[in-house]
Amino acid sequence: MKLSMSCASLALVVVGACSRASDAASHRAPNVIVICMDTVRADHLGCYGHTEHPTTPRLDALAAESTLFEDASAVAGWTKPSVPSFLTGTYPLQHGVYEGSARGEVGKVTDTLPAASTTLAEVFQANRYATAAFIRNAQLKRGNGFEQGFATYDDDAGDARDIRWRAQDWLETRDATQPFFLYLHFLDAHWPYAVPDEYAGKFTPLEGTSEFRGSDSRALRDAINNGERTLSATELTALRALYDGALRSIDDQLATLFAYLERRGDWEDTIVCVIADHGEEFLEHGRIGHGHGLYENLLHVPWILRVPG
Repeated sequence: MKLSMSCASLALVVVGACSRASDAASHRAPNVIVICMDTVRADHLGCYGHTEHPTTPRLDALAAESTLFEDASAVAGWTKPSVPSFLTGTYPLQHGVYEGSARGEVGKVTDTLPAASTTLAEVFQANRYATAAFIRNAQLKRGNGFEQGFATYDDDAGDARDIRWRAQDWLETRDATQPFFLYLHFLDAHWPYAVPDEYAGKFTPLEGTSEFRGSDSRALRDAINNGERTLSATELTALRALYDGALRSIDDQLATLFAYLERRGDWEDTIVCVIADHGEEFLEHGRIGHGHGLYENLLHVPWILRVPG
């Protein structure tokens, strides 16, 4: 199914999907996993038409048995306003989270999500769900309000493999009599795409990616965006391929997580929702990265919703 939707509607859609899945399973409450792939633009997933590299074979298979929101839009071109929007079902004008800096002292300059906001996790917790989040993004650190409703809020996770392991460890130790709500936030596809060499060089020679992944990567990005450094066509191709490799790293870890849920017998009782908080630019408008505009490649994000039954 192909639909258009703002990602701010995610909370309503997921709660509604729970109701339908519960009815389909004789009123048994389904588990729910919401997966946010930070900085992932829709047109780099196979199920959204990307053919240059096989970035997302497992997500493509998931999409084939899911609702695919063909025209989903993030509410902002960067993380800080976007995540609270889909966690609360409200727009930035309503939740008030606009600004935030991850540089220097953590939390020194940041808006926080008000305690009066109702998050998706709080709704599930109120309905006796076990709730947990495993996150990698300095904008989402504990104390900024995003932890509301999560009994476990692990904001110090690493790459996709580490997040997947932590999630599985939590699933192993949780009370199996409770349904669970699990939120995973992957940062692998965010500049400087700090993924293992296996993925950095998956779709391009590894040596061509070294400058983008080096210790001066932030300065390099700023120089490109300020017009002080020009990327050649070869370098731009390598950069996009590096990004695609980062996507594949997430996809492979999700494949492992989904297989784990199948082995446990949880897969057919679990709603899976895959989204992104915003996209990424590759000089389409003279810049790389995100957070500088409202272009389609910064707002058009994937949204895949699988509801068993």
